[in-house]
Amino acid sequence: MSNHVTEWLNAYLDGELKGKQHHQVEEHLVECDTCQAELESLQSLSALLQEVPEAEFTSNEHFI
Repeated sequence: MSNHVTEWLNAYLDGELKGKQHHQVEEHLVECDTCQAELESLQSLSALLQEVPEAEFTSNEHFI
């Protein structure tokens, strides 16, 4: 695979790719430093987002 697989990396990271696409992404990642770096960036962003506390919302009754 000569093209980058960046459009598939989010789905790959989330475990949404199956079969041929999953295999193509894994094969590509072995050889492509650019896509490896992009995947690492997405993994870091995901980890940061998991650390953010959930927002507290005010119920509708408090707006009346």
